[in-house]
Amino acid sequence: SIHTLEQVNLDTRLLNAIWALLFYLKKIIFPFKLIPFYPFVVQSTGVYLLSGTIILGLTIFCIWMVKRKHYLFLIIWLYYGVTLLPVLGIIQVGGQGAADRYTYLPSIGPFLLIGIGSAWIWYKLSMIVTKKITYTLKIAFIFTPFLILSNLTINQIGVWKNSETLWKYVITVSPIPVPVAYNNLGIFYARKGEYSKAIVEYKLALTVKPDYAEAYFNLGAIYQAQNHAVKAIENYQKTLQFNPDNIEAHYDLGLIYTSQGSTKEAIKHYLAAL
Repeated sequence: SIHTLEQVNLDTRLLNAIWALLFYLKKIIFPFKLIPFYPFVVQSTGVYLLSGTIILGLTIFCIWMVKRKHYLFLIIWLYYGVTLLPVLGIIQVGGQGAADRYTYLPSIGPFLLIGIGSAWIWYKLSMIVTKKITYTLKIAFIFTPFLILSNLTINQIGVWKNSETLWKYVITVSPIPVPVAYNNLGIFYARKGEYSKAIVEYKLALTVKPDYAEAYFNLGAIYQAQNHAVKAIENYQKTLQFNPDNIEAHYDLGLIYTSQGSTKEAIKHYLAAL
């Protein structure tokens, strides 16, 4: 799954890392429209400049606080950056530019800071208001974010009900078309025997990504199951055009050619699979 520098150059990876540092921070503080797959895309120059400027500003602020003998900000900022470093896309794995699961460890730092900040605000408020108002504020202070986050969590759990709800949600929420979402939705329909729906999704995946070998293979598998040998062969050949090492495509082509009596072609693909 690791991409080579020829596939994604170093400059693009570093720019994605700058974007991701701010993107993850935004999602930690404002956890809305969370999706399991944020596709790797080249952002506009303005987005990279904004991200870089904010990151630089936060770094300068943390260093300035150190000079005032407040070390916590720099410690948390460094912890956040270091724990994210392996997953910022400098080592590009898969087709994602970011993923929510990568924030499990990095989010501890910002949450710690939010907790300490909340305690400080609460302490200051308790010094300037009456006990009755303090009690009311305390209830609101605790339960308002709890209720909001609980509601968001319940809604997010519903997204993961099954593959259909998950990938339809990704298709709906993602700012750009995600070919893997269409492909995986097609797989869901194919496993249920709803081949016409699956074919539609695979073709949508190929509309977004015309060199998507897996979608061609999945189309070929459906046509093979429906005994449409010509269409199956066409899609398996497309699969091998973009992924010559797909063993299953070679094997399935061998099966089709065997059934047609094309022994030489069948042997060629069986040998390639082996």
